[in-house]
Amino acid sequence: MCNTEHPNRIDLSAMLQAIEAQLNGRLRLFDSYLHGIGHLREVALLAGRIAEQSGADIEAAMVAGFLHDCGRVNDNGGNRHAVDSAVLARPLVMELWPRLDSDKVCYAIAAHADGMTTDDPLVGAVWDADRLTLIRLGYGIRQDLLSTEAGKCLAVKGPSGRVGR
Repeated sequence: MCNTEHPNRIDLSAMLQAIEAQLNGRLRLFDSYLHGIGHLREVALLAGRIAEQSGADIEAAMVAGFLHDCGRVNDNGGNRHAVDSAVLARPLVMELWPRLDSDKVCYAIAAHADGMTTDDPLVGAVWDADRLTLIRLGYGIRQDLLSTEAGKCLAVKGPSGRVGR
């Protein structure tokens, strides 16, 4: 069953605004249509939406989603940016969100570009959120690379199920 609407819907936009406010002036983000602020916002919102459905910590998923590409310096593929992003994110997560599991948040960031799946709801929410945005690059969504049922449901729903920029 694909129910991507949560009955007690949390205001994910307000959570995203709070995350951005916490980070204000602490990061210099890569300026790009493909991997810039619009992409970070979309992944954070989708990660929160997936976390809501899968029982993961919503704030942790959104923080990881927002920071997943914070170490990018170009639009190239590969996973170097993911590792760099985790290194940059760790002290921020530890300082600004001390209640979050910084190891898990940073693992979700560091491995998001490795093409794996996971049973962990938090890690899966972040990975699926980023993969659901691959259509902006002209790629189809491969359901076998999605970790969560909520991610798979959003992939089936298509653009109408996606969070807009």
